[in-house]
Parts: sequence; structure tokens; C-alpha cells
Amino acid sequence: MLVGQALPAPGAQRTIRFLEISRTPRAQLVDHNRNGRPDPGDSLAAISNLYRWDGGRRGARAGMLLRVCILATSTTGNCTATVALPDGAIQIQGFVDFDHDPDELAVVGGTGAYAGMRGTFSARPMSGAPPRWSDTIRLLR
Repeated sequence: MLVGQALPAPGAQRTIRFLEISRTPRAQLVDHNRNGRPDPGDSLAAISNLYRWDGGRRGARAGMLLRVCILATSTTGNCTATVALPDGAIQIQGFVDFDHDPDELAVVGGTGAYAGMRGTFSARPMSGAPPRWSDTIRLLR
């Protein structure tokens, strides 16, 4: 499904795929205890641009992904993300193990064309610089 296409009927599933390209080489650490390393309670924040999936190549820009994770350990955290698209936003939430890809997170809602949505989000890392991922969102109404 591309941005602007009809959303699924109740009970039907729709899949959206994006090429995600990070705006920064690494997530920004909010180091609450100022010791220079990620600890429980610290946060990571990152912003990525989303592009339509075009056979593994960058298609037209589709939106942004904004994420914040509160660390449970130095390598795991509770993450919240917003996929901001022209016709609405998709809210994502879940527990992430940064050492093991991909993680599958829950779609917990949305706004605009995505109001009332639920489903799953996964991101598979891809090679190249800056960091990039193949994102898949499976939506249910």
C-alpha cells in the first residue's frame, strides 16, 4: 500500500513497505547520569526519512519516522515511534533488543487515514551508509 491508497476493510490486512534512511549516523543518547555510556533509564532518540519502496531503491519521499527508546539495559529498551505520513500518523510501541534484528513492534493506533489501526512494524537492517532499513508495516482495521 502506498500513501493515499484505500485502507483495509474491517478485518482485512494491508502491508506498507518503506526504505528508511537515518538522518544521523547514530541515535542520540540522552545521558541522564552523564557517565558517557548507555545505562538503564537513559534515552535514545532518532529521526529517519521514509521513502517509497521501489525494488530496494529509494523511491519518492513518503514521510518520517521519529523514535524514542528508554533503556532497560545497555542493549534493550522500551521504544515508541511515530510514522508521520501526509495522510496521517501511525503509532508504534514495543520492547527492542538492539543486538538482535529485526524486532517486531506493535502498531497501537494512528491518526487521520490510520485512525483505529493496529498491526505490526518490523525493520530489517540493510547495508550502506547512512544507516538504512527495510520497514514493513502490516495494518489491520
